[in-house]
Amino acid sequence: MSWNFYADWEAWDWILSVLTGVFTMTMVTTRFKAAKLQKVSKLQKLQPLTTLYSFMFDMFLFDVPFTTVQYIGLGYLFSLYGLQGVKLIYDSKQAKKKREVSLHAHSERRTARRTAAG
Repeated sequence: MSWNFYADWEAWDWILSVLTGVFTMTMVTTRFKAAKLQKVSKLQKLQPLTTLYSFMFDMFLFDVPFTTVQYIGLGYLFSLYGLQGVKLIYDSKQAKKKREVSLHAHSERRTARRTAAG
C-alpha cells in the first residue's frame, strides 16, 4: 500500500481528516462519561451515530457518490436520532424535576411530623 495519496490532499482535506479524529475521540469520551451517568439501555439509541459521522465524512472528504435512496435513508436517520437525542435530554430533565418534587414533599412530611410531635 502506498501513502502517496496524502501528497494530493489540499488544506480542506487535512482539516476534515483532523476533525474526523477529533469528533471520534470526543464521541468515545462522551459516550464513556454518559455510561457513568445514564442507564446503558437509554444510550443504545444513539449508537448508530457513528454511521452518520461516516456518511458525512465520506460525502465531504472522500466525495463518495450516493444514490437518492441512500440520501433519503440517511436523512431519515439524521432526523430520527436527532429527535431521540432531544427526547433523551427532555426525559432527563423531567426525571430530575420529579426527583426534586419528591424530595421537597418528603422534607415537608418530615417537618409536619416534627411539628405534630413537638
